[in-house]
Amino acid sequence: MNIDLKVAGSEDESFLTELFFDVRGPDFAALPPEVARPLIAMQQRAQLQAYAEQFPAAVNEIVWIDGQRAGRFLVSSTGEEIRLVDVALLSRFRGQGVGTKLLGDLCRRARAEKLPLRLSVHAGNPAYRLYARMGFVPTGSDSVYIAMELGEEIEAILASAGETARRESASGAVVEPGLTQAYFRTLQGRRVQARSLGGVQVELLVSLVEPLMASRRQPVEMGDSFRVEFLGPLEPVLPSETIEITAAGDAPQAVFVSPLGPDDGAMQYESIFNRAHLPS
Repeated sequence: MNIDLKVAGSEDESFLTELFFDVRGPDFAALPPEVARPLIAMQQRAQLQAYAEQFPAAVNEIVWIDGQRAGRFLVSSTGEEIRLVDVALLSRFRGQGVGTKLLGDLCRRARAEKLPLRLSVHAGNPAYRLYARMGFVPTGSDSVYIAMELGEEIEAILASAGETARRESASGAVVEPGLTQAYFRTLQGRRVQARSLGGVQVELLVSLVEPLMASRRQPVEMGDSFRVEFLGPLEPVLPSETIEITAAGDAPQAVFVSPLGPDDGAMQYESIFNRAHLPS
């Protein structure tokens, strides 16, 4: 997949309108089209005006994927901060790791320029999970929007963006393939091939790796307990069973996955690795 960014021009105006309707349309699905379209158009005008007033120097870029307009990436950069104002993709391009790639590049830019990277996300927006796993932390909320800023965990950011296929551990040793949290973190942001016992084959994106936390009421040590989240195509759906996943250059690994259901145009799966034990 070839992803490019090009500054938007007058020739992109009709596409930006199409994109806005594609993103906001589902919110008005219950209304007749003749009622919904004027409301969505009004929202687009209001958004354009608000962004122009708040971020007059923001650069509006069109996201191109394999020669097709796929979305937009609006970023404001001052001497004090870099701010992700808006990112949006057409529905058919979501769930393919594009947002992760764009955000990962922006994270690296902020680090290189030694500027804070900030954004705000509507409370309840699924994109919050993407920002959180890329290293953003909440800094405030007005009950409608959550303000977030890039934290200090640069290694997690680079892994999420698919920058590192295999990185060194804290001791400097290469993380070997295996059913460990350290290994799956090297896969975060990458794609793996999956095959069920019945022969169903799909490509999955390793979208999230997070530790399992112990309950305060349970005296257990969690050990290397973690959860892995995958995103795949809506069809075919992998059954809830042990499957074989293979990352490029690695031997196949047997993991148990459970489908969680559709999520923003993709099928979401999870694997739980519970290594909790009673303290000795």
